[in-house]
Amino acid sequence: MSILLQNVSFRYQQEEVLKGIELKFERNKIYGFVGLNGAGKSTLMKLIAGKLKAEKGSVIFSGKETIGYVPQEVDEGLVQYLSVIENLVVASQKKSNKLFFNKKRSIESVVNQIKEWGINLQYEKLVKECSIYEKQMILIVKALLEDASFLLFDEPTSSLGNEEKKAFFSLLSRLKEKGKAIILILHHLEELLEVSDEVIVLRNGSVTFKADSKEISMDELYENMVNIDSVFEKTSKPQKEVAFEFQTIKLREKTKPFNLKIHEGEVVVIYGANGNGKSSLARTLWGIGNPYSIKTQKETQRITSPLQAKKAGLAFVPEERRKEGLFLDFSIKDHLSLFNSGLKKNLQEIKLANEWIEQFQITPKDSGKEVKWLSGGNQQKVSIAKWNSKETRCFLLDEPLKGVDLYAKQSIFRFLNEFCCNGGCVFYFTNDLEEARLIGDRIYQIEHGVLMEGTK
Repeated sequence: MSILLQNVSFRYQQEEVLKGIELKFERNKIYGFVGLNGAGKSTLMKLIAGKLKAEKGSVIFSGKETIGYVPQEVDEGLVQYLSVIENLVVASQKKSNKLFFNKKRSIESVVNQIKEWGINLQYEKLVKECSIYEKQMILIVKALLEDASFLLFDEPTSSLGNEEKKAFFSLLSRLKEKGKAIILILHHLEELLEVSDEVIVLRNGSVTFKADSKEISMDELYENMVNIDSVFEKTSKPQKEVAFEFQTIKLREKTKPFNLKIHEGEVVVIYGANGNGKSSLARTLWGIGNPYSIKTQKETQRITSPLQAKKAGLAFVPEERRKEGLFLDFSIKDHLSLFNSGLKKNLQEIKLANEWIEQFQITPKDSGKEVKWLSGGNQQKVSIAKWNSKETRCFLLDEPLKGVDLYAKQSIFRFLNEFCCNGGCVFYFTNDLEEARLIGDRIYQIEHGVLMEGTK
């Protein structure tokens, strides 16, 4: 029982994304796809899942193999105006051949299965009201309920905390023992090597390397992904001058208002597990939520909207980049011209966009390319680069490395370092402690909407 790919190729518009792919996937194994953003990993997964059709070559199923697919973008495959349990019951019915449907029994069956997997969900909550983490868990459970023989996960842990990741990886091991085949995309190479049996490296749309996960080191794997050394070294340092003082911030009804300072050249990390108020604080500072006051060296002003936050010099990059941070039908050039003041002619805009494409190492290097055709990591670079103007003095970055590979991570960190060296400052919101320690000058931990200062 297997899936065989023979000489598979695929194009997006005129760009060749996959070239002559030859792979075989068998049950009782966990496979890991690795590669830089834009290497073709997500496209290959969509092709195996039947979401895309190969331009050349064949995808051959031996036996009655079924596919469960969890995409990187969490809103894909969910009915927003149905409850969590309604979405899951629909998924569970796909494997049922029964003529009649008993809603009560179906709900009980679904809930009992989920309890066995050790997953907690708020069943009556509407999907549209769920956080990214909750939606990610719903998609994972949905795929499991379909009882597919092959399970495909594109960045399934990008919104999960450490304990949630451990539970998910343990679940994958149990599923493998039950005869499932699992194909994973993870950007944390150490985690991928630990959980997978075989790693497959893609570069520029081609499979360039395969290895047993237990016989290759993380350094060897990274060397097969990229040719250049891209180790980040933080050189920016906080200055004495206070850039902004945020006053009377209130996240929840039962929590006390608090103040928060950030200095010029400083990166302040807000670290916390999902659901503790990390993203709520980011959105509040951006003017979405309870009003607050912001004090600078020049004045104190009340912030009640994103427009006021922008005028104060803030720039917000949300966690859900495709839904809230980008105009998918706009080109790279359109995004990089959005917030730059002054009259610019088209040739000037193209010149500026090309400079930023080089600075952020965005691929493809075509300023006219619509961002919907970019990989997740390159979309994230655009969502940050679009704010790169003289008016921006403070970035609010909510999980900026979600779905971003190591190379793109270095590009983003280098930009933030340069931004801070030039007097800017950054609030960096993350559930990854390693990221927090690497980039932060000060670290705050947030629990249940309460902020506690920690040290590096």
